Formats: sequence, structure tokens, C-alpha cells
Amino acid sequence: MQLRFEHAVDLAVTFATGGAGVEDQIVEGQATVRSNGRQSLTGATVDVDLNVAGAFEIVTIHNGDECPLLTPHRARCTLPTMARGGQVYIDWQARFAEPGSYDVTFTAAANGDTASANDVLVRSRP
Repeated sequence: MQLRFEHAVDLAVTFATGGAGVEDQIVEGQATVRSNGRQSLTGATVDVDLNVAGAFEIVTIHNGDECPLLTPHRARCTLPTMARGGQVYIDWQARFAEPGSYDVTFTAAANGDTASANDVLVRSRP
């Protein structure tokens, strides 16, 4: 008998791209969020946090709704209902006044998520 442990609810930030550019130009990036648990997710969110040296132009669910900006450096995306294995892309654009490399942090939250080790992903500066 093979025993396999599965989480009932597991929202994971699995991948992030982007974050390179020059000052006073728009820098773009994207993150992938995936539902890995047995149950569908409803009402889940992803916070996108940008280093304070920059400001978001826009954050959106790919081909979907715009995510409200809570501050110039933080957005909160409410995800659509996601079945097991479903994934959503989050697109972001930001502008920086000074040259440099800056981190972007993605934090997923879902009621009942029991696999917290994959809830945060930092797109580190190159």
C-alpha cells in the first residue's frame, strides 16, 4: 500500500519572472499561482509587494481584472475560483526613479491552506 499525503487546500506561488530594466522606464514581470490541494479555492488572494524605491503602474490578473493598489508599493489580487491543478498569472508593471536591482515579493493566502511553505516567493534582484 502506498500512502500519499495531500493537502485539502494548497495555494502556491510557483514562479516569478521580470524585474530588470532601467530607471524611469516601465519594468514588467509576472508570477504564477497554482492550486495544488484537493479542494477548489474561492476567495484566495495574492499580495504583491515592491521595494519602496519603485511604484506600481498596474497589477492585473492575466487577461482579467485589475488588482487594487493598497499603496504605491503593494497590490492585492483576488483570485478567481481555482480547481485542483488550476493556475493563474499575475502581471505587474512598475517604475523606479533610481537605477538598481529590487526585490518583488508575492504572498498567497487562502482559507484553510495547510501547506504554508510555498505561500511566499521573492523575485530576487538579479
